[in-house]
Amino acid sequence: MSEFCSEKNKQKFIENVTQSNWSSVYNQSDANDAYDKFISSIEDSYKKCFLVCQLSRKRLKDKPWISSALKKSSVTKNKLYKKWLLTRQPQDEVRYKNFRRVFRKVLLEVETEYFKSKFDFKVNSVKKLWNNLNTVCSASRKVSNNFL
Repeated sequence: MSEFCSEKNKQKFIENVTQSNWSSVYNQSDANDAYDKFISSIEDSYKKCFLVCQLSRKRLKDKPWISSALKKSSVTKNKLYKKWLLTRQPQDEVRYKNFRRVFRKVLLEVETEYFKSKFDFKVNSVKKLWNNLNTVCSASRKVSNNFL
C-alpha cells in the first residue's frame, strides 16, 4: 500500500489534475452534466496515477510494522546465521548473536510503537479502538455469526 500511495504518485496525480482541460466542465449549462464531466476527469487522472496492482501472497502476510529496512536486517541476520553454521567459528557466532540481539531489540521497539499508536486514547475514538482491537484479535462479525 505504501508504494500505491507514494508521494511520487500523489504528486503525479496533482500535476495531472492541474493540467487537465476543464473547459468542458465550465461550458456545461446543466449542473449535473458538469458534475459528471468533473468526476470522470478526476477518475481518469486517478486511474492514470494510481495503478491497481495485485499484492503477492508473500507481501500480504507482512506485518504492518515491518519496514523494508527491517526486512533487509532480517536477511542480514539470516546470512550471518548461515555463515556461522557453515564455519562454526567463535567470531562468527559472536557477530551473529550480537546482530540478533540488536535486531530483536529494534523489532520489539517498532512493534511496541506501532501498537501504542493504534491504541492511543487521545487520537482514536472508542469505536476506532474497538475496530483496532478486533483487527488485532482477528475477530469479525461474519465469523461469530457462523457459530450462532
